[in-house]
Amino acid sequence: MGIINKNRTIRFKKMKIIIGIIFIILSASALAQEAILPDSTGLAGAAGADKVEWLNRLAEASIKTAPERSIEYSQWALELADSLQMMPARAEALKNLGMAYRFQGELPEALEKLKEALRFSQEHSLRATEGDAAFGCGSIYLVLSEYDQALDYTLRALKIYQETASDSGAAEAYKSMGIVYWYLKDYVKALENFDLCLGINQRLRNKGGIAAALNNIGMVYDALGKYREALENYRTSLDLKKETGDSWGISNTLVNLGLVYKDLKLYEKANDYNLQAMKLKGELGDKKGIASCCNNIAEAFTLQGDYDRAMEYLQQGLSLAEELNARSLIKENYALRLKIYADKGDLPAYVKYNAMHDKLGEEIFSEESSEKMARLRTIFETEQKEKEIDILKKDAEIQELRLKKEIILRNVFILGSILILFAAGLIFYLYRLRTKAMEELSRINQELKTALHEVKRLSGLLPICANCKKIRNDQGYWEQIEEYISQHSEADFSHGICPDCAKLLYPEYYNKK
Repeated sequence: MGIINKNRTIRFKKMKIIIGIIFIILSASALAQEAILPDSTGLAGAAGADKVEWLNRLAEASIKTAPERSIEYSQWALELADSLQMMPARAEALKNLGMAYRFQGELPEALEKLKEALRFSQEHSLRATEGDAAFGCGSIYLVLSEYDQALDYTLRALKIYQETASDSGAAEAYKSMGIVYWYLKDYVKALENFDLCLGINQRLRNKGGIAAALNNIGMVYDALGKYREALENYRTSLDLKKETGDSWGISNTLVNLGLVYKDLKLYEKANDYNLQAMKLKGELGDKKGIASCCNNIAEAFTLQGDYDRAMEYLQQGLSLAEELNARSLIKENYALRLKIYADKGDLPAYVKYNAMHDKLGEEIFSEESSEKMARLRTIFETEQKEKEIDILKKDAEIQELRLKKEIILRNVFILGSILILFAAGLIFYLYRLRTKAMEELSRINQELKTALHEVKRLSGLLPICANCKKIRNDQGYWEQIEEYISQHSEADFSHGICPDCAKLLYPEYYNKK
């Protein structure tokens, strides 16, 4: 019974590995749809914006099949997009570069570029690329077993996909979150997300997406011990995968069906599916998958008590596992041998393989610890870079604010100076007007005073002779009236003779006339 429990633990780990592999292969579908690699000959005749577009298409199409080439295309596209100031193309190139690094296994570089793409897309309101970059970050954190961050980024991507009406992107996000919850053994939430993924793919009539969702739902029911529901979903998934010709998916679903029948203790049925899966994986050249199938077949034969046939497959599986240095499969192989040797009472063989099993277990534990430390270091380095970028960004913002403040102060000073000069000019102008007005008013007043003085000089009672018409002045002297008036006014006199005086003084002349 202890061996069986141990085997169930091994099986859970095995299923985690299978899920991880499947996710690595499928998670990029929201970012790079399966497509035939575009003909690169079109690149030679392209220039400018067309060339950038070609490079991004080539980079996206080769992300999974040729990540090294995708990195080259992405870097080239990034350089051209920078020189041409093509913001959407630059964001796309950064996203492609990050995903290419991810499939290359260079996770720190992948996270760095994807987060750069995320920031750049957010700054320039490029929502579609922002969603894809966030989804890419989530997929990397899932590989690193950092489930909280994987959920955060994937949920962020989901919200963007929903806002931009990207149903295919939303389906991938739900699938990704379902896988995270499956790893966390929160099967209720896992099932909820896989159901949402299934619903979208059914609406889109995406058979490949429907098959993947059904397979994942089957894994949840299997983990919950609801084998009937698990089998129902696996079988429907298998039929759809056969329709679409998804050989890889078919082989994995066959493995899952074999595991369910083993739990139901229907060992012959289990091995029927295991053998089909092993054959298909052989056609696909999947040696690791073959080794895993050998262990599954051997386990079923062991539980049936057919130790000879079990050992036959264990030996075949061990050879392949050792060739691939697949340590987890080797350890699983040793555990199955221990069960057989214990049942057969072969103590020397049991002691030998028990020691090998324990030693390998310690090595794997040490290796996993090292890998975990490496993952933590990767996350730490990435977060440090993010903090450095944030600090630089804040410093830039502070410098920008200072510059704006200086510009504002300078403009205020210039405007204030202009206003002061204008006010001074206005005051001077008003002062000049007032001065001129005062001068004019003073002149007019003076003229009025003078006129009033003259008027006053000729006003009043004048003593005049009744006979000669002389006027007596203020000093008591008698002056001719002409002289007096000339002195006391602006009037001048010209002399003539009136008709009456002419008659009197010049009668002879006047009478003659």
